[in-house]
Amino acid sequence: MSAVSANVALGSTTLLANSEWVDSATNAASAARFPHNQTSVGWSGHTGEPDVAGKPKLGRGGDDAWPTIVAEVGHSMSLADLRLKKDFWFNESGRDVHVVVLLKMFPLSEDKQIWIEKWQSRDGRVALGVPTLLQTVIIKWKCKDGSQTLFSAADAEAQKDPANFEVIGAPLSIGFRECFLFSPVKSFGTPERNIILTGEELQGLAANIWFMEGS
Repeated sequence: MSAVSANVALGSTTLLANSEWVDSATNAASAARFPHNQTSVGWSGHTGEPDVAGKPKLGRGGDDAWPTIVAEVGHSMSLADLRLKKDFWFNESGRDVHVVVLLKMFPLSEDKQIWIEKWQSRDGRVALGVPTLLQTVIIKWKCKDGSQTLFSAADAEAQKDPANFEVIGAPLSIGFRECFLFSPVKSFGTPERNIILTGEELQGLAANIWFMEGS
């Protein structure tokens, strides 16, 4: 379920619908482990396999090229350990990975929290001195009727209702340039833009995750 959750969280369908985008984690033409060239291992000497990763065909088209964006999902893994994965992607790639999104689920919490952290090594054209946490989104169970009913005590229909989840810090925004390596182009057709996940979409994400968890 982790890869499915991360795909939804990243709005990956928006990315994968673009003909200039390669899903590095699942595309048959691209090996899922990085770095592909074992002589290029860096600070740790290890390789990594992301839950979700992607890169543009233009500028990162080769199989050996690092993704520009990576997502890692934690279920039983602690947030601290998930952040260590973030360090691997930035350090091992020499900051060729520009964005790492961490999605941490807290299945034992009464309010079914999900934390999303967006870390970046670049902000537009500017290289950041160190990978920086630029956004945190928290999603948690909160009955829309104002009652104190716990998730575990709610019926299945209520648990599946996105309106019963509260989102703090929305929308989640991922820069187009950080992913595609060039600035978005305005057009009369479908304009290129940042990847935006609204509060409503994040509510739906949480409802789907916890429904799948209980299935």
